[in-house]
Amino acid sequence: MPLTGPEVVTYECDPETRVATITLNRPERANALSFETFRRFSEVFHGFYLDDDAWTGVVTGAGDRHFCAGTWPRARPAADWAGRLPCSPRAGCSPPTCTSGSR
Repeated sequence: MPLTGPEVVTYECDPETRVATITLNRPERANALSFETFRRFSEVFHGFYLDDDAWTGVVTGAGDRHFCAGTWPRARPAADWAGRLPCSPRAGCSPPTCTSGSR
């Protein structure tokens, strides 16, 4: 079931400092990674890789209690994730030699 509501992973890049901030935005779930959250994180991180204006990246968690609690207990088993991520070694590519077409 897809997540609804606010964006689960956000991306901002400060043009003056050239620092990009990727935020896991599920504080009510201790920023735990569900399949959908991990997929979105992967897409956002790939966007960071392609952003020529970003020189440095910081990954953080929303809220004041948790960075990331890990995998959400109701998330699909890791075996189900194979081949479903936009650019990964299992998909036959890595960012410097991406062949997935998402580059």
